[in-house]
Amino acid sequence: MVEWYCRLDWQVAPDARLDRADGRRLEEALAGVAKADGISCHYGQGDEGYALASTQLMVEGTDVAGVLGATVPVVEKTLGVTVTGVEVLTADEYELRHIDRWHEDRELVGYAQIARILGVSRQRARQVAQTAEGFPQVAVMVVSGPQYDRAEVETWAATRERRPGRPRKAQSSGM
Repeated sequence: MVEWYCRLDWQVAPDARLDRADGRRLEEALAGVAKADGISCHYGQGDEGYALASTQLMVEGTDVAGVLGATVPVVEKTLGVTVTGVEVLTADEYELRHIDRWHEDRELVGYAQIARILGVSRQRARQVAQTAEGFPQVAVMVVSGPQYDRAEVETWAATRERRPGRPRKAQSSGM
């Protein structure tokens, strides 16, 4: 099973009224399909007085056809509307889209890129990111792992004191 983001759009006649009760009914109808905390409804003004509306939800399914087959009929039947547009993305694609929107001015890097910046293996980059004092905080967490701000990582790398080789073992005073 794959987690999918699904947005369904429809138009509502000018004299139709959709309210919170409709949103709750839709949540109940989709309860077996969508995550309870992953359903939202949005309304706006469209052409010729029609209200534009959409439902956004996170759904588990095997493919796009299955996701649409499980959601479109439920929305149409529950609200008495005709779905006029759809968008379906994998959860990973959805997260990347939102990372792009929220972090347009920041270049984000994962462990592979951090490894190249530091000149170490990816495994060592992960260890450094998790344990090194002063290493930048995670900028955003995605399904593929934490993402860090490249400029912060490069600044940290330029100011760190790197000693080659393994650290020396502590001397025991009992000998």
